[in-house]
Amino acid sequence: MGAVLCGLADEYVTLHDLSVPGSRANIDHVVVSSTGVYVIDAKNYAGALTAGKGTLWRGRFPIRKECDGVAWQASTLATLLGREVAPVLCFVGTT
Repeated sequence: MGAVLCGLADEYVTLHDLSVPGSRANIDHVVVSSTGVYVIDAKNYAGALTAGKGTLWRGRFPIRKECDGVAWQASTLATLLGREVAPVLCFVGTT
């Protein structure tokens, strides 16, 4: 994921593996562009993902924790920056 983001055009700034102050959590990737700031949480999951009942599913297990996690990361960064940050989950290896 990091290599793909680093290959973006020069108008995008990409940051990787950032610590979250006051937490043991990290932010996988941040992309800053003219359209906004994005927190990208990359997940390497085998198999299929589906959507239903208001969430994403990995098999029969909801991935609410992952959704909540990237939302928290974006909210935390938004507070630090004083501007809106969009959360993005990126799934690698899934169908």
